[in-house]
Amino acid sequence: MIHQERPKEEWIPIQAPALISKDLWQKAQERLKTNLKFSSRHNTAHFYLLRSLLVCDVCASTLIGRNAANGTGTYYCVNNGKKRSPDVPAHTRVVSGKDIEPLVWQAVMQLLQNPILLADAWENESQTNPGVPEEGDRLQSRLKALERQWQRLLDLFQDEKIEKAELAKRKERLDQERQSIQTRLQQFDRLAQQERAKQIMLDDFAAFCQQVKANLENPTPQLQQEVIRLLIDHIVVGENEIVIKHIVPTDDNCRLLPGRT
Repeated sequence: MIHQERPKEEWIPIQAPALISKDLWQKAQERLKTNLKFSSRHNTAHFYLLRSLLVCDVCASTLIGRNAANGTGTYYCVNNGKKRSPDVPAHTRVVSGKDIEPLVWQAVMQLLQNPILLADAWENESQTNPGVPEEGDRLQSRLKALERQWQRLLDLFQDEKIEKAELAKRKERLDQERQSIQTRLQQFDRLAQQERAKQIMLDDFAAFCQQVKANLENPTPQLQQEVIRLLIDHIVVGENEIVIKHIVPTDDNCRLLPGRT
């Protein structure tokens, strides 16, 4: 028997349950990106502790590992010379593995030994002023005062002591101030939520640090690399400095939140 597909206008749509949830699909995509970043196709015949983590501060290209005949490893930016894009300034970024790798590992160990560094980094990244609790109380009191003013205006209008136009004019001023106060109170609420989230993250991170340190008495280079990848998102390499962008594990499967020191 030969089966023929019916014309599309005869198709009958039906509801089918999703095979996976949207949240699970998003997690899978994030994991795929991580796997691709560190996939075997980036491997070379030599081991590079910071492979795929170093980024050029000029062109944002990932620095590539290169091993000299004497066994000395270096990382360099390939987006220069003839390979440089026309819109990228001329530059050279070459850093010795023996110089940068100990510095990065030292920074990782400092973070593991002193999780409070993360709190300091969080504060340095914040560009907002959290204010003080008294300010929130004052704003709440002002909202109540505005409501009383509005009730008095309604009473005056009902007693025909002010015109409708005057009522509308005063109401507009009250509404503007009320909106400004509510916006400020919402900012306070968001800041309070961020503070609570920060504390939870710091508590989790402190426990994580204790677990990792127990296994780092004599780490192999491979173990060092795994720990570095857990804690560091990328490292920006400049002419005279490096900037480490940290990431912090927040649950068992190492989904991460960004931070910086």
